Amino acid sequence: MHKTAPPLATAPTVTLGSAQAGKGYTLMMIDPDAPSRAEPRAAPIRHWVVIDIPGAGLAKGDISGGTVASPYHQPGPPAGSGYHRYGQFVFEQPTPKLADFTPFKGSIALWNYSSFIGQYKLGEKVASNYLLAEA
Repeated sequence: MHKTAPPLATAPTVTLGSAQAGKGYTLMMIDPDAPSRAEPRAAPIRHWVVIDIPGAGLAKGDISGGTVASPYHQPGPPAGSGYHRYGQFVFEQPTPKLADFTPFKGSIALWNYSSFIGQYKLGEKVASNYLLAEA
């Protein structure tokens, strides 16, 4: 898609039919190609994080019961940088609500998502998807 494609202007709808009621989920979207795949020196970019998504809602495509930890940032690859991959990942949380969640501060660039996953004991992803966008 071109970065100005209307579907990219707003956060995508996310549905996980196998999500279980009573469980909590975390959704993250990152760009590992900033500013380009050849030189990802600002990557990964944190494009969106929603925590504490109730499983019953996620199973129906409704994540509004979750907490937006990092608002959706529309893909915006620089001109001439080629296609960027935008990965969306869903993790089952160890509890329905993440204990002692610390809000994100500072830049969305160079986000250490591995540290985030470890800090909140998210474990393996339960679902993933991606899209490609260019300038």
